[in-house]
Amino acid sequence: MTRIQIDLNPDQVAEMKHLMELAGMDTYKEFFNNALTLIAWAVEEKRSGKFLAAVDPADMTYSKLVMPALEKAAKCPAPVAAAAVSVTNNIPRSVGSSQELKKTKL
Repeated sequence: MTRIQIDLNPDQVAEMKHLMELAGMDTYKEFFNNALTLIAWAVEEKRSGKFLAAVDPADMTYSKLVMPALEKAAKCPAPVAAAAVSVTNNIPRSVGSSQELKKTKL
């Protein structure tokens, strides 16, 4: 097993704890595992030519997620190792400065 250590500013720690509480996660390991599952899924979807979005069923509009990391992954020619992916309803409540949502009608 490998140990990974990261430095987060207080706002990032507060955001992570808030998301953990909303999603019912008890440990940082559980949070990381869910985040890893989500990014692995997002990378594979983007690499297969899809875009990622949250759909509002009330008016069938969607907010398209644009992240520089996903755009880079889409252009990467090397195959990505298969990952076990589980689908959850855990949607982040905010988007960071390097990410952007675009609202479009379906």
